[in-house]
Amino acid sequence: MDGKEKSFSVTEKITSRKNPGVIAACALSDKKNRDKSGLFSAEGIKLLRELCDEKVDIEKVFCTSRALEKYADTLCTLSCRIYEVTDEVYDKLSSEQNPEGIFAVAKKTMVYAKASETPGSGGFVMLDRVQNPSNVGTVIRTASALGVSRILLGEGCADIFGPKTVRAAMGALFKVNICITDDICREIEELQKGGAEVFAAALDENSEDVAQVSFSHNDCLLIGNEGEGISEKVLALCKRKVIIPMRQNTESLNAAAAAAILIWEKQKGTKA
Repeated sequence: MDGKEKSFSVTEKITSRKNPGVIAACALSDKKNRDKSGLFSAEGIKLLRELCDEKVDIEKVFCTSRALEKYADTLCTLSCRIYEVTDEVYDKLSSEQNPEGIFAVAKKTMVYAKASETPGSGGFVMLDRVQNPSNVGTVIRTASALGVSRILLGEGCADIFGPKTVRAAMGALFKVNICITDDICREIEELQKGGAEVFAAALDENSEDVAQVSFSHNDCLLIGNEGEGISEKVLALCKRKVIIPMRQNTESLNAAAAAAILIWEKQKGTKA
């Protein structure tokens, strides 16, 4: 290493793709293994730095020799185990097309089971059965960027700790408070009892142009499944519905793109 010596040491050099630690890290691509271990993985230097900035508990990091050299300034701030791995071993860990050679394993951050227990202020962005992990991650990233502090995911949504979701969220996962519920209807009813309006994004004859709505601080946005929208039983609970005006004969936007517009309009249209 050039310049001043960086104050970190490598726990072990791993040369076998059958190493138990490598196998366990690879297994985190499966939700049941993430749930059982309470761990998730994050690949790339940007995500590692986000984990550090948000004080997420990092258990271990796997690095190629090039990454050890290139990212020494970040690695020297870590208190976890650091493993050097060969390129062949890293290929087993990585799901990236152009990997940076750095793969972290960390403890899952706190999630909440009820909206009423979820810290933060203002209304929720709520997702009903949004199954694509990249869409879920992008919605979280967009919501965080636009000042939303709370996200609620109903049953059937992609796992927030899945590799594709973590990658798409790009650190925003650790900047917002997330509620995961198996009964989104109950949570909607509780929020409504507390005075919040839940605006459903839906094609309906009574839907309002989202840009024309005057939102209150605690109002929520509800976005549905990529192909089917919001389920009928959930939609029936929502007294108000919003749409994004679009040209005729235009394909509908995907969940992440629609959410970005809806969240922007909601934040812009919220009364002080």
